[in-house]
Amino acid sequence: MLTSDPDCNTLYLQMRSILTLSLPADVLMRLKEKARLAGMSVSAYVRRVLAYEEQLITEDELLERSRDAQKNYKKGKVKTLKNVDDLDKPW
Repeated sequence: MLTSDPDCNTLYLQMRSILTLSLPADVLMRLKEKARLAGMSVSAYVRRVLAYEEQLITEDELLERSRDAQKNYKKGKVKTLKNVDDLDKPW
């Protein structure tokens, strides 16, 4: 597949590899149905799921953020909101 980077007028050639998976019949049926409902091929759907998964944080990152939030709460570094619009207001 040929892709380009418009910011630097560069073309990239992406090599593709083939992956064969062995899935239980019920899992394959669910995968095909999800891809169909999304209007995608199974391959495209799997690529989309993998791209989404890369955006998620790990359990360790979640725990670290939780610990930091608890520390900030104990230090009084909190913001009391009257409604959701207060999220956009400066501290």
